[in-house]
Amino acid sequence: MINYRQSMDQIRSHLHKEYNLDADKIRALLPDFLSALSGYIDEMEASLANSNQEDLIRAAHRVKGALVNLGLRELAEDAQLVEQLARQKDRSSSGREITGQVRNLIEEMRFLTGHNPS
Repeated sequence: MINYRQSMDQIRSHLHKEYNLDADKIRALLPDFLSALSGYIDEMEASLANSNQEDLIRAAHRVKGALVNLGLRELAEDAQLVEQLARQKDRSSSGREITGQVRNLIEEMRFLTGHNPS
C-alpha cells in the first residue's frame, strides 16, 4: 500500500522539478489532478464490471499518463501492466489477473485521492 504523505511529497516535488510550479500553483492544481484520477477510478470500475476490454484499455492508458504526469512511476507501471493484460487477445488465461491488478490499482488510487464510491 502506498504511503499518502510520501506520495503527496513526491507529487509536489515532481511538479516543482518537472514543471517549475511553485507551492501555491501546486496547491491550486493538485485537487484537479486528484479529481481526474477519481474519475479514472470510476471508468476502470465500470469497464471491469461491464467486461468492456476496449474501455479498460483506454482507462488504464489514461491512468498511466496521469500517474506519470504526477511523478508516481510505480503506480504508472501498475497501470501499464493492466493495459498490457487487457490488450491480450486471449483473455481467458489472464481474466483473473486483470481483475486482480485493476482492483489493486483502484484501491491504491482511492487511498491517494480520498475517493470513496457512493
